[in-house]
Amino acid sequence: MRCAADPTERRDLSAEHPEKVAELERALTAHDAEQEPSSWLPSISRAVTIDKDRSVPEAADDEYIYWSN
Repeated sequence: MRCAADPTERRDLSAEHPEKVAELERALTAHDAEQEPSSWLPSISRAVTIDKDRSVPEAADDEYIYWSN
């Protein structure tokens, strides 16, 4: 990351650092393998804005992820 040059992390650096991407993917896979399966199924899945809380009005160019409770 280059926090001073890109404080909102808008620039994707993955193509420039494939070795770091691979390292992080291995770490995430190892972490996931250690977790117990969930005891509760999600009851809903909804779109949630990225880097914006619900007090800020939605805009046409907002970015979303889908989040299950």
